[in-house]
Amino acid sequence: MTDAPVTPARPVRPTRRRLALAPVLALALGGPALVAPVAAHAATASAPAVTARVAVAEASATELGSLDHRILRQSNAEGLEVLATVRGITLPAETPVHLAVAPAGTDVLTVDPTTLPGHTVIPAEDVAPDGASETGVATDTVRAEAASLRRGTTYAVFAWTDDGSVLESALDLDFDALEPGASIGIEGSRTQRYATTSRIWVAVRGSEGASVTLSGLGAPQTKRVVDELARFDVPPGVPVGRYVAELSVSADGPGDGLVASWDFQVTQGLTQTGASVQLTPTPTRAGRIKIGAWTNSSAVAPPQGRATVSIYTSAGRGVWYSGQVQLAADGTRVTGLPVLPRGSYRVDVRYSGSPLFHASSLTRTLTVR
Repeated sequence: MTDAPVTPARPVRPTRRRLALAPVLALALGGPALVAPVAAHAATASAPAVTARVAVAEASATELGSLDHRILRQSNAEGLEVLATVRGITLPAETPVHLAVAPAGTDVLTVDPTTLPGHTVIPAEDVAPDGASETGVATDTVRAEAASLRRGTTYAVFAWTDDGSVLESALDLDFDALEPGASIGIEGSRTQRYATTSRIWVAVRGSEGASVTLSGLGAPQTKRVVDELARFDVPPGVPVGRYVAELSVSADGPGDGLVASWDFQVTQGLTQTGASVQLTPTPTRAGRIKIGAWTNSSAVAPPQGRATVSIYTSAGRGVWYSGQVQLAADGTRVTGLPVLPRGSYRVDVRYSGSPLFHASSLTRTLTVR
């Protein structure tokens, strides 16, 4: 009597997707765990059963390939902010992708994600194709409050799907930056042009009634903290160059003695060139022109440097050049103009600048009768 063919029962899908391929691979390789149930029926071919199992197990799985992260912010005021990117996602994604910050080794599939230090969800429809690849990519930011992170604990970024694929990437945190207490940071500009004024907003959080001293940018300034901000004006006369602005906090409580420094840069200022013909030349008489350079600031000395005057015919042919003319202390200079035949001319005045200012120029028309 011949036994009827026996088809192995469909296995129950594992709870965690990262283990879902193990039964299939064991069967495909002839592993004992899955071959044993059919050993008593050697006459029954096993190849059709292998094909059926592969198709059923992987038809709707959302697998994750790799997880990368970058720490965007880490402070005791704003906490931790991490940008996470998941690649190699099976398309089309059948489930959302979860991102979280949690202690290393956490079984994120068995805990309530809302209890983790940080958690966010990327909907399945937001998983995009990864270039020419046949897989997808998803990126989002996951945040954790500083108070939810404990010194001495190793943390990691996790990515997982509802059907069980899990990835983990270790975080290298600086817990000194996450300690409770006061924090300080520049929120204004760190660059200004010479002869202008920049305002720096210094944020001091966690310390009431504090004062902040700014040094390294001209004479030291001390300001009171109001609504967590101290406002400083960088003087317009700070010379061009690179500086280190140092901020120090004085308070009765947390934050007293806190010191921080930032790079600051002053670049060359902007100028305007001016020209005024004081005596128009004629075919028989020379003329005079007043030239100069100015800025929009009265807080610094007028621009020093040199200027030139060039005269061209209406056709563009050069007929006269003044050479380098040194400007006086007030930023101006009167220089002569040559005798010129009747006609229309173009006058170009160029200020060649100085270590403190950029060059500038002016063009005007001169008519000789």
